[in-house]
Amino acid sequence: LGTTVLAVGEALINCRNIMRVSPRQMPPELFQGLVDSASNAFNLRELAHVPWIPKWHLFIHLAHRARQTGNPALQATFLDESYNGRLAAIAASAHRMTWHRRVLSSFRYAFSAGQNKRAR
Repeated sequence: LGTTVLAVGEALINCRNIMRVSPRQMPPELFQGLVDSASNAFNLRELAHVPWIPKWHLFIHLAHRARQTGNPALQATFLDESYNGRLAAIAASAHRMTWHRRVLSSFRYAFSAGQNKRAR
């Protein structure tokens, strides 16, 4: 089991390294390396007892679509995606009776206090 988990990790690290060095339009050899490493990690996942979650499905699609869409590491995310973590922390600390007021007021305070600083 340990060697299989290690193999999954090495395949995922290889994917990350390929995406780091690849330009937006991936050359065929880097694209093939990404697909092979992603497929290897995916196929070994079950043997390593790594649970199936939808993100594995998404990861395989990202690797296989890299030829058309480009390097997955260079694809944009939503500008406000970083708010999800802060919102989850606020919601987790709120009591269910006052949850809606706590979440809205805390989130509104965070924005008005200037804690919403993003790199520009």
